[in-house]
Amino acid sequence: PLTLATYYFASAQNAVVANRPKLVITYRAAAGPTRTPAPTATPTATPSQTPTGMATFTPSPTPTRTLTPVASPTSAITEGTIILQQGKDGYTGYEDTHIYAYNPTANYCTTDSIQVGLKQYYAALLKFDISPIPSNAVVRTASLELYSVGWGGTDMTLGAYRVLRSMELCQATWNQAANGNNWGNPGANNTITDRAAVHESSATTNGLFQWSTFDVTNLVQDWLDGRQGNYGI
Repeated sequence: PLTLATYYFASAQNAVVANRPKLVITYRAAAGPTRTPAPTATPTATPSQTPTGMATFTPSPTPTRTLTPVASPTSAITEGTIILQQGKDGYTGYEDTHIYAYNPTANYCTTDSIQVGLKQYYAALLKFDISPIPSNAVVRTASLELYSVGWGGTDMTLGAYRVLRSMELCQATWNQAANGNNWGNPGANNTITDRAAVHESSATTNGLFQWSTFDVTNLVQDWLDGRQGNYGI
């Protein structure tokens, strides 16, 4: 719903790493078949005749088998949780910005917060590199979490939408997804070429200095499987 309220969430540039946006993924993945060595044959000694007729024993040139990997009938399964957050544990694959209808050529990727709201005149754009997740993973849960650092005094319900086209977050504006590349509709509002028409999930904010959590499980799985290009949220 349209509201005059505005929310500010910590961005990738926020001074407090723990408050930056994060993508929390729990997954299961096959680790691949285990390998066991096959038995190795050793050379045996057989008699051979010398020119003087006396028998001596020398090793025959019996071939030696090499170790052959043998797949076990079962593959190990690994389970894990990965937290993707800019600056945490060396991760540097996250970017964000917001875009603003009343300053349609401005980019905000260097600010310490991202803004949403004000009758949808503000929108936030976020993108995570998900290469730390095993490519064969089955995603059990994936949650986008945003931490509020400012608000206009009124809570609001926000939707998380998949982006359908490439964008450069330090070039993106209300008018353009990247320099020289206009959105289908300003504000990434074309639901055929810019973003999905239906949100992945929604969350209602809960005041200041609180986390808002969005379920993006299906989206992250689609990114991993290649059903959807990872263009962001």
